[in-house]
Amino acid sequence: MKKLVCAALFLVVTALPTFSHALSDEVKLDMLKTKLVQQLEAKDYDGALETMQELKGMGATLPASFEYFEGKALFESGNKVEAYYKFSHYADTQGKNGKYYKETIAYLVQAEEAKKNADAAVRRRPIMDCIEASKAYDQYRNELQRLEDRLDSKNDECEDLGSKMWEYHNKGNNHKADYYMEKRRECTDKADSYLERWNSFKTSEPRDTYNAFCAEENSWDKEDIKAACQSSSTSFCNRHK
Repeated sequence: MKKLVCAALFLVVTALPTFSHALSDEVKLDMLKTKLVQQLEAKDYDGALETMQELKGMGATLPASFEYFEGKALFESGNKVEAYYKFSHYADTQGKNGKYYKETIAYLVQAEEAKKNADAAVRRRPIMDCIEASKAYDQYRNELQRLEDRLDSKNDECEDLGSKMWEYHNKGNNHKADYYMEKRRECTDKADSYLERWNSFKTSEPRDTYNAFCAEENSWDKEDIKAACQSSSTSFCNRHK
């Protein structure tokens, strides 16, 4: 009996019609609008921005206030610079008659500082690149000077050993003369290795890189250079202090 009931239920279920009904664009649009309102009320600004992209992707005609809310979502989610452009466009196109004009102006006041900082960062980017190139060039010159000092010191040492060698040779003390001759030979071998290292290092001079990054130095704003050099002590920055 149980088997018969199960078989009957199976027949009933398989006989039921199946429906595949796609939502109309109008319904989808209304759903997205409702979703957006809910997200804005919940202060889910990241989610709201995603929904706004979906709405724009549908090609639907959106109200003028949409740009205000997009600016608000951008601002509250941390993208104040892009928000500035949304707000400024809304204010310019809607004017004082815009429904959210006062709110837009309030946001613009806050976003303007972020925009100024972003603009300054763009202006100062070449200066920062120059500072980095200057740092590398300074490090190169310091290392080159260290190698030169070490070579000069070793050459002086070799010269002193040579003087002692001849001093004892002239005195007829061949034992001492041979000792200092060997020491001088060891010294000159070391000096030769220092010279080889110096010559090899000199070929890596980054002057061309420095000149390329700092070529526009004279055209940069002095205040921008001063701001970019606040935490740097490179030769480039020292010239502008």
